[in-house]
Amino acid sequence: MRKKEHNKHRHGWQHVKKRKKIHQSTELSTRINPDISTQNRYTPLLNRQENEESPQTSTHRVTPNTPRPPPIFVYGVKNFKAMLDDLADVAEPDTYRTTALANDTIKINANTIDTYRSLVKHMKEENIVHHTYQIKAERAYRIVIRHLHHSVPLDDIKEELQKEGHTVRNIMNIKHKLTKDPLSLFFVDLEPQANNKEIFNLQFLGNAKITIEAPHKSRNIVQCQRCQAYGHSKTYCTKPYQCQMRRST
Repeated sequence: MRKKEHNKHRHGWQHVKKRKKIHQSTELSTRINPDISTQNRYTPLLNRQENEESPQTSTHRVTPNTPRPPPIFVYGVKNFKAMLDDLADVAEPDTYRTTALANDTIKINANTIDTYRSLVKHMKEENIVHHTYQIKAERAYRIVIRHLHHSVPLDDIKEELQKEGHTVRNIMNIKHKLTKDPLSLFFVDLEPQANNKEIFNLQFLGNAKITIEAPHKSRNIVQCQRCQAYGHSKTYCTKPYQCQMRRST
């Protein structure tokens, strides 16, 4: 059923080829080792090119104080002009910039959040195959609560944090990796607010003495569970579903 979902509507300017199935061992062998540092001798030239902008394009750039919307990657573009004509229904040509990448992929950078939302909404409604990322300003502010007993109800934690002026989006108890036993640790996702960093000053939750820390950054490369590609998640991907073959033991 999922295969038909993407085949029943195609734009004339877009054609996305289905990826070939690959063995898990081959996929894993292509992962990048984050501990190995690489250098690109052309990096200074690329940085210089990005910093140099002509007067014609400077008026369309987002001001430094305004968070840039995330890029949108559109796949299988066979007719660039037809794609622009399609997007003209929701966004003027001077409200976004495009870059042609390999494999008929077009990268779109919207100048404003409103333009970004309009483009993404249109692509979802028209089943245009693309992927993007979450808007940075809308990302949850994640913290870790230590030394709080695992049996404390999640609603009680949420209520106590709200008393301190923090709005909770999600709470999750952390379990041991091997035994799956609950630990006295909690992941808490807060709604983005100006006072988010003040939560690190909190020493008590109710009558429990706690420690609040920032979560450790994961070194794992994000893999989309929809198209199996690396670098983005399934939440903001509309590429065709791709199953991953596992080598039989």
